[in-house]
Order: sequence, then structure tokens, then C-alpha cells
Amino acid sequence: MQLTKNQKLAIESTEKPTAIIASAGSGKTEVLTQRLKVILNSGKVGLNQILAITFTEKAAQELKRRIASGLSDSKKQELAFANVGTFHGFCLNLLKEQAPLLHFSDNPSVWDEHTAKLAIHRHCREQLLKALDAKEPNALFLVEELEFRHALLLLEELLQFRWHAEKHIGTRDYGPKTMDQEGRLLEATRNLYKKILESYTEEKSRRQTLDFQDLEILALNLLTTNEEVLKNYQNRFAHILVDEVQDINDLQRELIRLLFNPSKNCLCVVGDPKQSIYRFRGANVEGFKIIVDWIVKAGGHLVELNENFRSRPEILQFVNHTFQQLFSPVEKTALVATRERRKDPALEILAISADLKTSKEERRKTEALLIAQTIQKSCSQGKKSFGDFALLFQSLSDVRHYEKAFKAFGIPYHLSGGRGFLNAQEVIDLLFCLKLMVNLEERLALVGLMRSPLIGFTDGFITQFCLKHPTDLGKALLEQPEANWLKELFENRKSLSGAEILSEAVSNTHYDLLLHKLDPSGTKLANVEQFIELTRKLEIEEEMSLEDLLEYFEELKKRRSTLAPASTVDQSSNACQLMTVHAAKGLEFPIIILPDLLRQPPQSGNRHIFLREEGLGFYLRESPNPFSNYVPSETTAQLKEKDKYQDLQERKRLLYVALTRAKEKLLIPWHEEGKQTGPWYGWLKEALGSFGKIPSWDEKKLVGPASRLGPSPQKGPLGPLRGCHPLIFNHSKKEIPYVAVTKLGTFEKADQIGGVGDGFGIIPKPAGPTQPLLQGTQLGNIVHGVLKQIGSTKNIGVDTLLKKNLFEQNVIVNDDEFASVRNFIHSFLKSDMAPPTWEGLHELPFRLKISDTVVTGIIDYAFETPQGWVICDFKTDTHFEPEKYQRQMDCYALALSKGVQKPASEQSEFEGEAPTALPLEGATRAPIIETRLLFLKTLRQHSEKRTNESLKASKERLEKIIYDQQVSQKI
Repeated sequence: MQLTKNQKLAIESTEKPTAIIASAGSGKTEVLTQRLKVILNSGKVGLNQILAITFTEKAAQELKRRIASGLSDSKKQELAFANVGTFHGFCLNLLKEQAPLLHFSDNPSVWDEHTAKLAIHRHCREQLLKALDAKEPNALFLVEELEFRHALLLLEELLQFRWHAEKHIGTRDYGPKTMDQEGRLLEATRNLYKKILESYTEEKSRRQTLDFQDLEILALNLLTTNEEVLKNYQNRFAHILVDEVQDINDLQRELIRLLFNPSKNCLCVVGDPKQSIYRFRGANVEGFKIIVDWIVKAGGHLVELNENFRSRPEILQFVNHTFQQLFSPVEKTALVATRERRKDPALEILAISADLKTSKEERRKTEALLIAQTIQKSCSQGKKSFGDFALLFQSLSDVRHYEKAFKAFGIPYHLSGGRGFLNAQEVIDLLFCLKLMVNLEERLALVGLMRSPLIGFTDGFITQFCLKHPTDLGKALLEQPEANWLKELFENRKSLSGAEILSEAVSNTHYDLLLHKLDPSGTKLANVEQFIELTRKLEIEEEMSLEDLLEYFEELKKRRSTLAPASTVDQSSNACQLMTVHAAKGLEFPIIILPDLLRQPPQSGNRHIFLREEGLGFYLRESPNPFSNYVPSETTAQLKEKDKYQDLQERKRLLYVALTRAKEKLLIPWHEEGKQTGPWYGWLKEALGSFGKIPSWDEKKLVGPASRLGPSPQKGPLGPLRGCHPLIFNHSKKEIPYVAVTKLGTFEKADQIGGVGDGFGIIPKPAGPTQPLLQGTQLGNIVHGVLKQIGSTKNIGVDTLLKKNLFEQNVIVNDDEFASVRNFIHSFLKSDMAPPTWEGLHELPFRLKISDTVVTGIIDYAFETPQGWVICDFKTDTHFEPEKYQRQMDCYALALSKGVQKPASEQSEFEGEAPTALPLEGATRAPIIETRLLFLKTLRQHSEKRTNESLKASKERLEKIIYDQQVSQKI
């Protein structure tokens, strides 16, 4: 790449300390790589005299890979042992080298973050309970004032950030006469903290292990107290390079301060204060500014990289405008575009209307459906691929709505970052199994397991079964044939570990095979394997019993633990990405969607506040009454204001990171303002208003509440959702109307009776309270799914396929309904109507242009004969009324006559392959000789021969229907 002036300065200024402020998309990794190569090629220093520190080990390996290109073979071998890694890696190596001075093993093990948190939780709980049992005044007072759970949270947070904690809880002293309520709380906290720290330290010493904070504290103490060791490291490293400096913590900043000696070495730091988003992990954005001051005072360079090579100029213009108002004068340096402008829109708005009473939950459901529809439409038209889209969430708490919408539209997706695999349904199913090993009569676990694929009972059966066995439900379940595996595990539970119980449950029920069928990406199965491995690790390393395991998992769920779900999908694969903004840091995508803008910051219910740089404060009872409210002390109120301000600034930076991930387009779902909005919504509202992007709420172009939307679970390019019309601004061409093929009959009928019909903005009437549990549309979708898979799967019966489709489409049926559907599918398969081999094309999506309107739909099944193609459409109507579907069959015949192309692979969609859309470029034209309407319930068939003349007449008839509908709607 051709270097800019500032990039060149950042790369070549190796003789002086340098601070590089690298804005988003400015190519800072390449700059860091080139700087290292310049240093090495100078011949003045070797690899062993360079210390390069990155934020993650993955980033360190990538940096090594880049450096390796252009190096000699001998230098590449040296690179494997170079001092390129994380702060924790550097500290560990330092401690190993200086082990004799520290009087501990020269090869200590290191607990990962999760294991350390687990151990801290255990020690805090055990020591607090022990102190309460002994009736120690400090413990009694702390728990009486804060309650047990809040006291536990306080002590755990202090242990996790003990370098800061000891500064604040160890300095303030109180005499017995002058001690106020907050003083007594602080004194009680300090005494308990010391005992817990003692216990925690003793265990680590016994195990010869350290946690991450130990690494930093011990290394810092060694360099602070031993001048000879400090000078040794200052002399050893002629060049110190630190990446992502905006996200380092105070301990790490102090380590840099000690290692940097302007007379002995050269420091280069790279970062961007505008992208500091890890405050919750200890990062302090002020540290960046402090380090920059050190470098400037040492006569070094301050280089700003503002040129953005990632995003289109139109996106950067919007980003600059947005943050011109939000950032401080120091931070608001504008991004400079390097790419050419284009005419197509870089910023699009999806408008969503709702009245003030519409809940956030309903708004999210509506938004999820609209996003899914928009992605599917774009991809079905061949404009984009699924892998071009990334949804960046502030939190994944409500991501289930988006997953459900994506599944309904057949959109492949990959979820990563933040939610935690303990909330995955497949893990919850296995947790039910573990709970029953401890208490066979726990009804919630029993019902959950019976509903899960591990047992697979219908809700109707479960209801009757529970009524029949009100007191011995668990015992009765063990006598059911479907639960033989559970009975065997329960009888042998005392000789099995938790991990063995889980493994046996998966193996004996073939749960792994089912998960593979439900999720060919492998994420569900990987989550199960990760859960079993975690269980095994806790049992071995933490010596946890089954009861301990369940208690621990429950505590993690209460705290909304972010144990990362298993990652199995390459982010370069053709799947939409659903992730947190934090997970997207350092990545880029063609199209960024910002969902859930109405989300508000979570409210902390803690009875304390701990700001690492400021101190500790408590919420106090208003009166001695144990039921009185908690109010912040004066100290706490001040800390709370500072915390609120710091949190708000980080949320601005989080939005900045989200927007700057986009290469080609920003897609922003926009809600008509409700009672409550989140900060992102407010900030973007002002920016969008300045750009003329706030939608006017035109009644004809609004999306209704989610309860009114009926997305078809069929896969493929679909027309607009009923009631959906996304507003797309900056569009140079008139929006082409789309209509679902199933609506054409409605239009024709409305025209025949003199009515207007619902038209392109059709909104169906809400379902009444007396409607059956299994709706007609749902029944059709489920039956279609079963028939589609009948011919493409081996040794899988109708019952299994029916259960699978019910489960996938989240439909609950009672026993009678299940039997009814199963029976008429069986009857159809045995009848003369059923195709003899089921070979052909199943569920083919199409787009058919009629006049200026695009008709979309899905052909259920088509097979080829020597004379031409036969199209079959399956109906589950109770009555035989083929005339209702005349126009629908006309469309199918016209669409298929445009061309047919078989999938490249014979692998069925059941095995994970998506169907092929029609018409296809380069496809061969095919004669259509017959269309068949197959009424499965009545076992009646309506066939119609098709010729070129009849197809021409069908097209003319459809053109007239659409024209009449447009006139009636005045479109």
C-alpha cells in the first residue's frame, strides 16, 4: 500500500519515542508491522532486544505472521521465541526468570480469568459463612446492613481488583467513638477482605498457581523494589512497542512507566482513545493520555493517523457529524476519507411505527422481522450475500428475537460474544438432567426434560401425565419407555461423575446426531461439548460435587455470566454475524446493522459502588427499620455521578466503534419514538435529523406491531411481510413493489366482489381467542417440511421428521393434533397421488416480474418427465376448493418456465444445503406440461395441463389483476 505522510513518519521515526493515535480503519496494524521491520532491518538491534505487547494472544500471533514475511529463515526461527505477546505473557516470563528472588516455582501454572473468578467466589462465600457461623461482629454487621448476596458481590469485586482495593480500604481509619455507619461498613469490609485474601493466597501457594492480577502485581512490585532487575530490563529492551494502549489498566500503565527510560530505550505506543471500550475489565482511558504526556516530555513524536481506508466517504461524513457533538475537543479529530464516492446509498433507515403503548419486547420482535426480511430480499436479488451483514448489539440479552426471525426466513447466521452458552437451550436441557440426578421430583426440571428432544413428549401428553402423577412424577417418568436411558443413569448416579452423566445422556439419546440435524453449523453440538468439558474441569480441579455444580451454574446464570459460547463458524463464511460491539472490535464488515437502539443502560442493584481510581462507597438504610429503603451516602452519591459520567462516555465510544466497522453501508432500524429510548437512539436522532434522515410517519409506509406480522417460515426470497414497507432513503430509483404469490387470489376476489382488498400493505386481522392451537399456515409449513425431507433422508420415519419440524418451527401440539397430522401424511404417502420416488426439486423460491411488480413465492415440488415438468403444490385445506389457488398455480408455471437449474450437489437441504433460487442466470428453459394441486386431507387432486398458449393467457390475466389492484390502491 502507498503510505501517507503520517504513516511514513510513524514507521520511520524509530530513533525517538512515538505515540501513534490510530483512528478506526487507518491501517495501524500494518504501520506497527512496518515499524518493526524497519527496526530489524536497521541491523542495530536483534529480535531479542524488542518487546512488543498486544492486547490479545491472537493479535500477537497475527503480528508475528506479518513480521515473518520478508525475514530470512534464521530470523523466522528466532521470531518463534521473540518477546511478542500480551502483558500477562511478559509478566509470566519475567517472574519465571526471577523465580529465585521471589522464592517460588520457576514454572507456576496460571489460572484463566474464569477459574480465578470461580475460586474467588468460593473463598468469599466460604469465609463469609464461616464468619457468620462464628458470630463475628464484622460479618454479622455487613450482612445485616447489605444482605448476604450483596456482601458477597462486594467482597468478590474487591478481590478481583485488589491492587486498587488495598489503596482505598487500607488507608481510611476510624476510632470506635467517631465511626459512623459507613465507617463501620468499611471497617467490616476491610477485616473480612484480609481474611479472604489470606485464604485465597494460601490456596494458590499450595497449588503453585497464580491468577492474572498476581502476574501484574508481582512483576510491578519486583521492578519497583529491585533496582538491579529494573535496570536489567530497561537495558535489555532497546525498543518497547505497545498496541491498543487505550485499553490497558492502571497496573499495566505503571509497568510501561518503569520499563521506559528515554536514555536507554525507545517507547512506541499505538491506540485510539475514541475506541476505549473495556472499562468493565479495568481499562482506564486516561492512561493513554498520561503515556502520551510521557512521550512528548521525552522529546518524542505524536503522530495522528486520521486517514480511513475502510469505509466509504458517505459513512465517514455521518460518523464525523455524529461525534462532532458527542466527543470532547481533544477526541473529535475527523476521519479523512480515502475512497471514492458512489451514488448508491451508504446510509439506509428501516422505519418502524408503533403507538406509545407498544412494549419494547414487541418493538424488538417487529424490528427483528423487518431486518430479516430486508436481508433476505437483498440476498435473494443477488445484490448481497448473507456474509456481508453483521448485526452489532450493545447486549445480547434479547438476541433470541433476532435468531427466531432469521430462522423463520432461512437466513444462516453465527452468534458470538457475550450471551454465554449456559443460556443455550441445548445446555439447559442437559442441566435438567443433572438436576434430576439430585432431586428426581423437581417438577420444573421434569417438565423441561420431557419437553426437550431428550424425551420428546408433546405438551398435551405432559399435561395429562402431570395430572395423573401429582406426587410421584419423576418415579412415573422412569417407567416410560422413552426414559429408559434416564432410569439407567439415575440408578447408577452415585458411581458416575456429572460429566459422565452428561456424556451418557447425549450418547444414549443420540442427542448429538439430532443437534447436528437441527444445526449443521455445529454450534449447538459444540456448546454441549463445551458444557461437558467445563463440568469435567470443575469436578477435577475444583473437586465439586453434583450439588456444588448445580449451585455454581445457577449463580452464573443469575449474574448473567458471559461464559463465551463455543465458536465453530468461520467469520468469513456466508452467514450473517450476530455479535456484541466488543466482539466486533478490530473487525470490519460490508454492511453494519445497529439493532435494538431503544436499549437503555442496565441499572445496578448493588448496595455498594467501587470506582477503582476513586474509592468505595455504600448505600445505607434510611432508618434502623430492616425494611427501609437504601440511599447513597454523600461519598457514594459523588462516586455515582462520576461512574454515570464515565459510563456515558464509554457508551459514546462503543457507538463509535460500531459505526466504524462498516465498509459499504450502515443500516439503522428506526422506531417511532416511544416513552423510553436509549442513549444511542438519542444521539443518532440528532445526527440523522441533521442529515434529513428522520422518517415522516406516513401511514402507507409503516411497519405494524409484531403481533400483526406473519413471516412465513418457508426459506428463500420472500416478498414483503404483511404490513411491512421498509423506508429506504437516498434511493435513486423508485422502489419496486413486491407481493407474495399467495395474495394474488385475494386481489382477484376483492376485485370480483367490488372491494379494495388489503393490497400490498395487507394487515391480517388478529387471531381470535378461540382459534385452534395449530393454525392453518403453521400446519402447511410443517407438512411441507416433512414432505420435502421424506425423499432426501434415509431411515428417518414420518414421526421423527414431524417432531423435528414442530421443534424447529417452535409449534406446540397436543396428542390428537399430532396423530391427526401424522395420519393424513401417512395416508397421502400410501395413496396414488404421492410421487413414486420424490426425486426432483423441492421448495424452490422464485421471483417473477409481472408488469412493474415482482411476485415472490416458493414452489413446493417439481419433477421432470420426458415430456416436461410437472409442478405439485401441497394443500392441507379441509375442503376441496382448487379455484382458490388458480392464480397461484399460474405463477408457479410461469416462474418455472423461465428456467430450471438443479443444485450443484445432490445433498439435501435437510443436510444443510440451501435451495436454489429461480429463475437462474444461464438456466435451461423447460416446458411445463402440468400443474397439480394435491389436497392431502381429502386425498383429492386437481390437475391442469399447461401449454405455451395457456401460459400466455395466464400472464395476461395476472397483469390485469395486478393493474386493477394498483389502481384501486392508487399506487
